[in-house]
Amino acid sequence: HGPHAGQVDTFAVLPGYPDNVRRNSEGEFWVALHAKDTPFAKWTAANQWAAKVLLKFGNFKQLQKSLAQKPHAAAIKLSDEGKIL
Repeated sequence: HGPHAGQVDTFAVLPGYPDNVRRNSEGEFWVALHAKDTPFAKWTAANQWAAKVLLKFGNFKQLQKSLAQKPHAAAIKLSDEGKIL
């Protein structure tokens, strides 16, 4: 409805996939990352059809195990400009 409706703006480039975002009293953001960015993750993000097929074979933890990937989680703090602190 506004002048920027339908536009996409990159706030931050993250080293993984965000799961939750919270803003603190200083205006900074805490971001939970549920998985790190890997070549396989990039490929499945670009090929949604393949990701859907793979997930039909089992849950995400089983898929990670079969690909010899360890589960990974992290939290990062971002400035109000999207810079990692």
